[in-house]
Amino acid sequence: MEAKEQIYLSLLSIKYNIIREIVDSKAFILSIFLSILNNAVFIVQWIILFNLRNEMGGYKFNDIMYIWAMACSTSGMAAVFFNGARRLPELIFMGKLDSYIVQPRNLYLNIATSSSDIFALGDMVYGTILCLIFLRSFLSFVLFIFFTITGSMIMLAFHMTVGSLAFWIKNGRLVSLLLGNIMMTVSTYPDGIFNKAIKVLLYSVFPMGFIVYIPVKVLRDPTLLLVLLVFIAMLFFLLISLFVFYIGKKHYSSANRMFGKY
Repeated sequence: MEAKEQIYLSLLSIKYNIIREIVDSKAFILSIFLSILNNAVFIVQWIILFNLRNEMGGYKFNDIMYIWAMACSTSGMAAVFFNGARRLPELIFMGKLDSYIVQPRNLYLNIATSSSDIFALGDMVYGTILCLIFLRSFLSFVLFIFFTITGSMIMLAFHMTVGSLAFWIKNGRLVSLLLGNIMMTVSTYPDGIFNKAIKVLLYSVFPMGFIVYIPVKVLRDPTLLLVLLVFIAMLFFLLISLFVFYIGKKHYSSANRMFGKY
């Protein structure tokens, strides 16, 4: 019952965050349109590249569109529902966790759902549009929804893990921002263009392998074993993030604000 109550409170928090952000409906609709347009521009880049060669890192044009669909939809959902995770380093550094700690809610979920980037809905819409255009079957669409959810949860785990570094590192916010940017930069490129060392990082430190690459392989050729692997990986990264967060919390003190601002 307590777990259900915590989840219910988290959903309420997300709901009110979204309502608060869409007060200006015109700006909201315009931002989503511009986000979709910005992402769509990159299709031109890939059309040009595939006119020069038949494949890129073992991927055809449709496969690259799958990559973009997964990358946009997962990052968009993570930003809409769990944008608070990205703010964790700032909360730690400025000593602002106090207001969350005293609330009768699960601290991890409370922080994660404390903020929503409603404009990231444009990424979710764009990813869904690509999905509807290029996917071949209803099963593929169901798998796309499933992987969007698991991918957003893995992104939540990633941001909570790297954000928790701020418990130990003064410039944790900068480190978290850098690692997040690296992950998002590589997420829209086929893993076949990277060497073995980078691929290892993409399935561990930067878990884009489980957010994008394995899901794309399943969308191309549905395999139950890989679906289960992604689900297990999601649970693993969430457990790691919980462990790192609560270990780091023991080092937290609101006196962190004595260091000043970045």
